[in-house]
Amino acid sequence: MSDITRKGKRVVNVFRYDPAVGGDGYFDRFDLEIEDESITTILDVLLRIQRDHDPSLGFRYSCRISMCGSCGMVVNG
Repeated sequence: MSDITRKGKRVVNVFRYDPAVGGDGYFDRFDLEIEDESITTILDVLLRIQRDHDPSLGFRYSCRISMCGSCGMVVNG
């Protein structure tokens, strides 16, 4: 097994904001088991959160081949 491949629990904090409600927004915390970090993308993580934990999570993505950048996001920022 490669040293780059790591399996383990990761904490993912997703900033949530509803313009209809207003206010400052808040963070939702998700504890996920990541099978292989070397092949897991942020988009994979968001899709998994949406599928398995919170179907109300909304985000944009399209082709997943880095052509238009519409799925760009801020990480750790």
